[in-house]
Amino acid sequence: FVAMATNVGAKSTGSEVQPPLPRCVIVPGNGCSPVTSANWYAWAQRQLSDMGLFREVILPDNNGGMPDPNCARESIWLPYMRDVLKCDADTVLIGHS
Repeated sequence: FVAMATNVGAKSTGSEVQPPLPRCVIVPGNGCSPVTSANWYAWAQRQLSDMGLFREVILPDNNGGMPDPNCARESIWLPYMRDVLKCDADTVLIGHS
């Protein structure tokens, strides 16, 4: 955040190409349902969205949040994060357990 935050609002000379803003995904802890009213998740999503550091801030809450929310098995979560949430090398993950 610090490195990115220092560049927010920086003046462009027009010659440099600014990298695209990354995506952010907040991954809730086990058993949180509904995610938007549990812990600090919705607050963090709003704050991060308002800061303008990310092109989008995702909080998985459709159909109750993450699949397999109580056991959080790697064999289920990793494909879900890759295929559904579209997490990749340019995604900032914020996790909570």
